[in-house]
Amino acid sequence: MAAPLINGVNYAWATVAIRALGGVFTGVTKISYTDKQEIINTYGAGSNPYGRGIGRVEYEGSISLYKEELVALRAIAPAGRLQNIGEFSITVTYDLAGTKRVSDVLKFCRFVENKVDMSEGDTSVVSDIPLAIGDIQFGNLAS
Repeated sequence: MAAPLINGVNYAWATVAIRALGGVFTGVTKISYTDKQEIINTYGAGSNPYGRGIGRVEYEGSISLYKEELVALRAIAPAGRLQNIGEFSITVTYDLAGTKRVSDVLKFCRFVENKVDMSEGDTSVVSDIPLAIGDIQFGNLAS
């Protein structure tokens, strides 16, 4: 169970730093990542579960980037395709003024799509790019 914060400040978007491919991504509006595992009830005699079968772990994620960040990434991508960038890690660090810092590491990432999303009336161009992720290391508190 989490201890209450003395100053009342929680982790928030303003406390996040996202690092990948040798730099800090500042043109990010959203990052999403999850690990899920197949857990299925198994049945024997009767109508209630006899036990559970534990299956594979799957990782999913996406990152929403401003067009300017996409242009910079395409400049380093072979043939300008995000999918041609080899495996890389993304480190997402949540930092409350250095007092309660925790980092999650998305390992063996690849961009799945190279796209642009925009529509009439948009004041900026932001694209949600799916990620193929090979592992996620959810961090613990560090100072």
